[in-house]
Amino acid sequence: HASVWEDYLAAEEDRLSLDETVRRYGIKTFVIDIRDSYDEPRHLAPRLTQRTDWKTLYFDDDVGVYVHESPETAGYIAPLEFKYVTPHNPQKLVAALGRPETRQAALDELRRALELSGGSANAHALAALAAGTLGNRQAAAAEISQALARDPKNFLARQLAGGRGL
Repeated sequence: HASVWEDYLAAEEDRLSLDETVRRYGIKTFVIDIRDSYDEPRHLAPRLTQRTDWKTLYFDDDVGVYVHESPETAGYIAPLEFKYVTPHNPQKLVAALGRPETRQAALDELRRALELSGGSANAHALAALAAGTLGNRQAAAAEISQALARDPKNFLARQLAGGRGL
């Protein structure tokens, strides 16, 4: 139906609030194209990532999966959620690595992201950020190279390679 498509586009472009979209359609999961979302704060992916009630369960270079946390979803979200590793909020990873109590969990998530995403450029770029944060410049450079080899246009890898940080 045309009005559903129009609402989807409005939600993606932040012309229709996320809460209103979810209410109208009973949405509990978003599977969205994330390729052009990194420097677009109004894009749906960064907005979902910033909300505490939406959890990132998967990402690669093309797609992100976000599930609304509720009593119905809480049981299966917990072991799948990326709490620290997400291409739309890399500072969460940096913060987790800076705290001894969350460092290992963040590194475990990073390994899982690399595995689940098939070694996506996004996961390699986040691995580069982690290596750099932990002071391993050689590993960081290798991860940036892998990310750019996978996708020369990857936003995160290009930011890191350009020395601009994230």
